Amino acid sequence: MNEKAWLAPYSWDFVTAQNAVLCQAKSALHKPTSDGHEPAKALWESRHLAAMRLDEAVEICR
Repeated sequence: MNEKAWLAPYSWDFVTAQNAVLCQAKSALHKPTSDGHEPAKALWESRHLAAMRLDEAVEICR
């Protein structure tokens, strides 16, 4: 499988803005309330620029 920087165009600010739009559509609260927010941010910022297989990119998004 080819590696590519699939997630490089998407900053953490973009990710959180997209999440805000999704939450608004469902009338859900949008703010970093979970214990997972900071680890997720750290993972994204450390990996999103890297070349990886598509399945790896999907797993990071999950």
